[in-house]
Amino acid sequence: MTRRAGTCRLPSSNGHDCRFPVGASDAAVGRHLFCGNPAAPGSSYCAHHAERSVGEGTRGEQQAAKTLEVLGRERAA
Repeated sequence: MTRRAGTCRLPSSNGHDCRFPVGASDAAVGRHLFCGNPAAPGSSYCAHHAERSVGEGTRGEQQAAKTLEVLGRERAA
């Protein structure tokens, strides 16, 4: 059975619950909400939140592979 997002106040210590923070947190009183759905294998997040947690990156990160390729060719020449 899949739980609705935001129904878990603290992810279980067994590491099998999604630890993606959802909703507003009230750190002053120790209230943080987490997804709580089953985590994907090898991840701290469920499949949905694991996909959301990986973004496009910055422009520099996007261009890093091309920059390294160019530098490699220049060194080889």
